[in-house]
Amino acid sequence: MRETLKTMIHVQTLKDEGLTNVAIAEKLGIHRETVATYLTKMQQARDEGRPLDDIVITRSRRNVIEPFLYHIRERLSDYPRLTAKRLFREIRDQGYPGSYRTVRRYVARLRRQLPARVYMPYETAAGEQAQVDWGHEEWICDGAKHKVYSFVYVLSHSRMRYVEYVTSLDSVVFLNCLYRGFEYMGGVPKKILFDNAKVVVSERGGSVVRFQADLLQFAALMRFRPDACWVEDPETKGKVESTVGYVHRDFYYGRTFTDLDTMNRQARAWCDEVNREIHTTTQEVPVERWAAERACLTPLPQKKPILFRVQRAKVNKACLFSFARNQYSVPKEYARQYVRLEIYEHEFRVAVPKLWLRCAAAHPKEAA
Repeated sequence: MRETLKTMIHVQTLKDEGLTNVAIAEKLGIHRETVATYLTKMQQARDEGRPLDDIVITRSRRNVIEPFLYHIRERLSDYPRLTAKRLFREIRDQGYPGSYRTVRRYVARLRRQLPARVYMPYETAAGEQAQVDWGHEEWICDGAKHKVYSFVYVLSHSRMRYVEYVTSLDSVVFLNCLYRGFEYMGGVPKKILFDNAKVVVSERGGSVVRFQADLLQFAALMRFRPDACWVEDPETKGKVESTVGYVHRDFYYGRTFTDLDTMNRQARAWCDEVNREIHTTTQEVPVERWAAERACLTPLPQKKPILFRVQRAKVNKACLFSFARNQYSVPKEYARQYVRLEIYEHEFRVAVPKLWLRCAAAHPKEAA
């Protein structure tokens, strides 16, 4: 019903702008008789003083999908290669009760009607947006294979790039990477576009995104608005997507590193170098565009925030608790109790009544 109401509002808005029923039907991808029905029902609701959800709308096989055709049409207009299965999952999450076959039939019809789309890069104003994404590499160190992740941060206007390598995707590591990206850029943009990684999004239903609480608290403190791109939609965050591949080809590929600190020092030097080279899309030097963009960024707080997350751990009868595949001991009087863990980037602290224990992190950034 919610999607039906949204479509009815679109219909009424377009009617108030002077469009005919046929023009409205073509624009929204619904039948002209449905347009007339919606207008009649809305007028009926106004005349009788009743809410719209009290007005019964006949639901045939055709109009089961019609409340969702506007969404399908808009998505295909922006991203014409989206599959019918992908669109079916999106509208199913929004409440579509029908079958995939019906969606496939309507998608085929809409594809014939839509003009071919030429993708144009979306340009943003100075200080408006940054994009963040992760890459992953296989790191061979001392004859052993390890997994390492590249944190890639791009200012959308100037194309300034920041890259850092870590061995953990823990949320605290992620937020510290983000803060160091802010430090490198000299401020915080108004919006940051992320992918749908678990450290960013806790739950998603169609266009409704529930962000992780740690990220939201950090965003409120740093004064930026988080945003999440559509799943499996690389064009949404094309600037950082292309940079992830560029980092692999131009920096990581063909190099060897003895430790993570060396890797990150070389990555920082690489950023300094490529940010002074002409960007292939803008045909300008990122650091020169950034010189003007920096004034549009929100300044960082005077004191760096202390970033950590909290979780509980159960102490067993042997006075041990588990964290990150390791076991740690506490005094015997805390057997069979819960302890509070404060997890920082390089260490974690165990809080029990009248006692603090400090331990090295099980996932230190510099560990292999």
